[in-house]
Amino acid sequence: MEIDVLFVGVPIADLAVASRWWGQMLGRPPDLPVNESEVMWRIAEQGWLYLVVDALRAGQALAAVSVADLDQSVVDIAGRGIEPASIETIAGAGRKAYFVDPDGNSIAIIEVLSHDRD
Repeated sequence: MEIDVLFVGVPIADLAVASRWWGQMLGRPPDLPVNESEVMWRIAEQGWLYLVVDALRAGQALAAVSVADLDQSVVDIAGRGIEPASIETIAGAGRKAYFVDPDGNSIAIIEVLSHDRD
C-alpha cells in the first residue's frame, strides 16, 4: 500500500474553543475551514490534522509530531500561552513533550535522537 497523504482526526466538543487552543498550539489559524463542524491544518507536506465536532468521542485522540528541536518548540508554544503537561525522556530514543487540549485530546511533540550509521 502506498500512502499519498496522512490525515489525523481530533474529535472535539466545541469547534470555536478547540480552534482557538489548536491555533495557539500550532501558531496559526486553520489552513482550511471545511464546514461548520470541521477545520484543518497542514502540518507537513503530506500531513494534515483536522478537528471535527464529535462530542461522543471528544477527548480520546492521540496525535504525535516529530520536530528537530524539542526545547525550542516547547519555548515557542509556551510563548503562545500553552504549557506542556509533561516532558519525558526515552532512554536511547529521544524526548516527548505532552500537551492536552480543552477536551482532553493529547498531542506529543517528539524529538528523536539521531543515530549515526556507519
